Formats: sequence, C-alpha cells, structure tokens
Amino acid sequence: MKYPSSSLVIRTLSGNGTCPAREWSTAAGNYPDGVSTPTSGAGDRLVRVGAIIFLLGALSTLATMAPLFLGTDPLPSVFWSLCMLMGVGFLIAAAGVVRSARAGSAQR
Repeated sequence: MKYPSSSLVIRTLSGNGTCPAREWSTAAGNYPDGVSTPTSGAGDRLVRVGAIIFLLGALSTLATMAPLFLGTDPLPSVFWSLCMLMGVGFLIAAAGVVRSARAGSAQR
C-alpha cells in the first residue's frame, strides 16, 4: 500500500511496520485532539526584555573593544559603562526564568 506524501504513518515494532488505523493527515484542521497555542508564561516578558538588554550590552562591548584592535583612539568611559548592560540583561532574564519556574511549580 502506498501512502501519500502528506500523511504521517506511525511505525510499530512488529508487523509490516505500518499501522493504517493510526494514520493522520498533516493538513490543517485534521489533528486528532486539536491544536492549542500556548499563552505566555509569568516571566516570559522579563526574559525577552533581558535578552534585548543583553544584546545591547554585547553590541556596546564590541564597539568599545574595536578601537583597541584597530589601533584608534579609545572611546570615552561612558561607552565602557554601557558594557554593564550585558550583566543587567542577564540578571533580568534570570529573574524571568525563576519567575516562570515558580509559577509552573505552583500550578502543579
């Protein structure tokens, strides 16, 4: 028996390797139990904000280190202080992970 390319066949450990009774189409709307989209968790926004702040700190670190390798004049100390955004972003993202973990354990 030949199956169309858009079907999902569950392989079994015995027999001929296919189980036609468990064949599902992967077309939209044909899932056996339906599809649900997960809602954002308790700390998801903190993780996103922390990641953005971390990336800004990483870019400022690259900008402040580049003159050292290029042989040009170093940037002012204000730019060096922007490198601390990496640590701040990491702490914010870590707080979001902890908040998500605590919210997940409270639901169980």
